[in-house]
Parts: sequence; C-alpha cells; structure tokens
Amino acid sequence: MKKLGKGTLGLIILSLFISTSYAQTNVYQVLASYGKILVQKTDGAQWVPIATGNELIQSDMLKVAEDAYLGLIGNNGNTLELNKQGTYKVSDLTGGFSASSGATQKYAALVLSDMTNTNDQSYMYNMTVTGALERSVTNNMLQAYMPRTTNLLKDEVTFSWFNFKDAEEYVFTLTDRYARRITQKYVRDTLITINLEDLDLKDENCYYWAVSSKENPKIKSEEYCIYKLSEKARVAIRDTLDTLNKDFGENKTALNCLILASFYEKNNLLNEAMVSYEDAISKAPQVEEYKKSYALFLIRIGLFDEARKLWD
Repeated sequence: MKKLGKGTLGLIILSLFISTSYAQTNVYQVLASYGKILVQKTDGAQWVPIATGNELIQSDMLKVAEDAYLGLIGNNGNTLELNKQGTYKVSDLTGGFSASSGATQKYAALVLSDMTNTNDQSYMYNMTVTGALERSVTNNMLQAYMPRTTNLLKDEVTFSWFNFKDAEEYVFTLTDRYARRITQKYVRDTLITINLEDLDLKDENCYYWAVSSKENPKIKSEEYCIYKLSEKARVAIRDTLDTLNKDFGENKTALNCLILASFYEKNNLLNEAMVSYEDAISKAPQVEEYKKSYALFLIRIGLFDEARKLWD
C-alpha cells in the first residue's frame, strides 16, 4: 500500500473537515488552547473545558477567561485567535475571517496535520529510546544551529552554531562541491552573517560550510549544505509568499507564523522556517502545542537536543 505524504494527509484532513463543516454547520476546529476556556454545545447545557481538536458549530458558545488563548482554523482554512476575556457565540466569530487564497488553505492544512502530530508523544518517546536525541556535541564535535541542508531565498545568510567550551575563536569555511575554498573567516562569536552576492555564487548549486576551533582544528563541525536556488524558483516562492502575507494582513498572528513555517519547510527554506516557528512561540509563549510543533520540526531537521528542550 502506498504511504501518503504528510502534505497529502493534511489536505485530506482539512478537506474532510471542510466537507463535514458544511454538512453539519461546523465552522471551526480548535488547533491550540491555553488557560480556562469553556464551551457550551447547546443552550442551557453544561459548560465544559475545550480541547485541541474539538469542532465548533455556529450555535456553540465560548467563555474565554483572563489570560487565556484559543487558536482556531475555519472551514475555509483561515485562522482566528481569541485572547480577550469574554463570552462569544461562535456564529458571531465568522466576521473574523476574510476570503483566503488557495495557498493559505493549503498550508493551513499542513498546520492542522502538524497539530494532530503534537499529541503523538510516542513519536518523541521512540526518538528518545533509539538514542537519536543523544546525537549532540561530542568532545571533538561542534554542532551547527542550522539544518543539514537548506535552500536559500536571500543573499544575506546568518550561519550559527553552538558554543564549544574549549574554543575561544572559530574558523568559518565555505567551499564548493569540489571542496575548493570560497571564503574563510575568523570569528569569536558563534554566528557570522555573510552576503553571498559578494561571493559570486552560481545558481542551482550546493555549497558547503563548516566551522572549527582555531586553537584546535580537530574540534570541528560536520559539513552543512546551502543550496542557491535559480532566480525563477525564487520569484515563484516570493509570489506565493506575497499572497500569504496579503491574506494575513497587517496583524500577523502566531497561527499565521505557523502557516509561514509550513510554507517555508515545504520549500526547504529551513532557516526561514525556524525563524517563523520562533516568531509563533514569541507571540504565544504559553501555548504548549506550538512548542511541540516546533520540536517535531527540529527533529525532522536533526536538531534533537533542541527538540528535547522544547518538548520537556
């Protein structure tokens, strides 16, 4: 049997949710919540705590306590956040949505799929028992705080790595696929920003970077790849990015940031995806689902120790 990819599965989940929504007047699904939030399913019924994955219909009522947070996805893929104390009728929230593009709906579906994965703690447990989370810095290994391979959308790139206690100065080296040195820099910090346009790198090529201790060259990182996309590919990505940002408007919420992270990951723009996940968490730091979603992403790109910190 052919195994469905996560993107396909996410679209199926959202499609089923949408079709069910229209059939049963469901208009929202709960993606994340924090604090005391109650739902009343029918008039006069008991108020009960809301939970991630709950579906809401137009006649439902919500009570949002002070400092609580609720992240919702609509039946057209748009998102809405409630973080103000009050009592709300779900039908009155419809005005919080505007028409969205197919792009927003597509990546909202992937976010929905990821949100269902955050509750699968067995996945994280399996990562632990297999020892994958222990692939951290060894006595003679520096570790980058970046994915193993990432596409580049911008010419200016910040390379970063974890501090190594015995290194006072680092040597950053960038080479081509034939191991020919393109540039080498000495830095005392654990990051360096380079404008690749100054290096005349060719499109559709993979370039490799690594960092080592200046005092002891045996203390070094593995090689990491940055891939320079063609101009045509960059234009297509920017066009979709403009569409997403137009849908979001001026008020970019935590959920919007998650949709952007999903878009960036789908296009292997993993540096940008990391930033978007971190933006989402900074906007809603109390929401555990967002931290766990980021942790699963970090596992996918090989940053196991950072994933464990978030999950714990």
